[in-house]
Amino acid sequence: MIKKIFINTKHLIKFFYEIVHQFFITLYVFELVVKKKNLLSNRKYFTLTKQSQIKNKKIFIDHFRKNPKKITRFKYAKFFGIEKDNKIVCYCWAGYKKTDRWYITEINKYVNFDRSVVLLDALTLAEYRNQGYYQDLLKYIQNNFLKKKIVVYIQSTNTVSLKATKKTNFKKIGEIKKVN
Repeated sequence: MIKKIFINTKHLIKFFYEIVHQFFITLYVFELVVKKKNLLSNRKYFTLTKQSQIKNKKIFIDHFRKNPKKITRFKYAKFFGIEKDNKIVCYCWAGYKKTDRWYITEINKYVNFDRSVVLLDALTLAEYRNQGYYQDLLKYIQNNFLKKKIVVYIQSTNTVSLKATKKTNFKKIGEIKKVN
């Protein structure tokens, strides 16, 4: 009984934190149109474009078992990543369908990105951070969307991602807040 109360209280606190937090978040918006392919470092890159590809490899099965809601993203996005030691060490989703009305959960708001490729939900495992994986993945994604406008939004407090994004030639074009 006490455990259940504790868990419910924890969820309630998280819920209220997220509601209040979204009013203080600033997202920086970056954009890039890639004209020619980037040179890539020697990493094991992959792209998944449909749900059926998950069944082909254990690391994909494990990842999506832990994140089952993300499977629905294949309707509008591709899943890009870098694999090492039989783990997905870095990944990012690239939404490329129906991005003219895009819901951003961090601020609970819809934004229009004019049919751009929108990068979202990027992650590098803690033990692989600060080794250039995110930058390399951004270059790999750019090579897959030549001559398309690519947009990424990043929380203003995420200095590591901001630095990597700038190093891969993205230019800041604006800011988004819950209340503009």
